[in-house]
Order: sequence, then structure tokens, then C-alpha cells
Amino acid sequence: GQMLSSLLKLCGRLFSQIGENQAAETALLRCLDIDRRIQGDVSLEAASTLEALGLMLRIEVSACQSKHKRHIVALRGLGYSRECLAIRTELCAPRCAEVAAALHCVGYHCSEHANGELSAEFFGHARASLQSASAIFAEVGDAEMEATSRQDTGLAMFYQQRFHES
Repeated sequence: GQMLSSLLKLCGRLFSQIGENQAAETALLRCLDIDRRIQGDVSLEAASTLEALGLMLRIEVSACQSKHKRHIVALRGLGYSRECLAIRTELCAPRCAEVAAALHCVGYHCSEHANGELSAEFFGHARASLQSASAIFAEVGDAEMEATSRQDTGLAMFYQQRFHES
């Protein structure tokens, strides 16, 4: 079971890297199902797979040509990322790299999904999540992810300004 889960996660990540997002999501969802059957719904393995799903959808969001599709894909990514964050918040130290990574993914997807009447709420949540992620990455000494979180915070602010101007 665990070996199959690991292989499926690897395949999902590889499919994602070559742009085969449907195959990636299928493999990762099968992996998540195995993780949950073996270790329960709230496990670090399930959180890791949920993070992989969120990251895979981050790549897909970047490739979306349609604004509508971008919002839909980001909403799916937000669901996986929030679930990952909830598990890691329950099982991990509150200011560790794993929690920061989940916060970063939540912030990214909030920023990309923000539209309509709830845009201010999503942009606010994006900034808060990304700023928290950046602070935690600084504390744990991950300068690269700290910089990435700061960059994505700036992008969220830019997107918010652009949204309000349109």
C-alpha cells in the first residue's frame, strides 16, 4: 500500500512537470485515497499528497488562458491547500516549514481565485497567508521560499489593484 502510494505520488509529480495535469491529478487522487485508507484522513502523508495536488494545480493555473478557467482551477487548488493546511496545523509545530508551505499554497490560490463581490476577502486572505508563510520561512531559514512568498504577496497586491481598476 505505502509503496504504491509513493509511486503514484512520484508519477503525479512527474506528470505535472510535463504538463499532463489530468493524469497527474488522477494519480495523486489515487495516492490520497491510499494514504487515507492506510493512515487515516488526518495524516502527514495525506497532507503531503494534498500539497502535491495544490502545487500541481498552481502549475495548471499558470497555464490557463481563460480568466474563468483560471478562477475555477484556483478554487480546486484552494480546496486541496486548505485541507493540507488544516492537517498540518493539527499535526505539526505551528511555525514549521510544512505549515509555511501550506500557507503559501493557500495564499497563491486565494489570490488567483479572487473575483466578484468576494474579491476583497480573497485578496486579504491571500496577503495574510503569504505574509505568514514568508515570516515562518524566515524563522526556519528558508531564504528561497521566504523570497518566493514575498514575491507572491506583491503579485497578490498587484492583482488586487488591477482588479479594482477594471
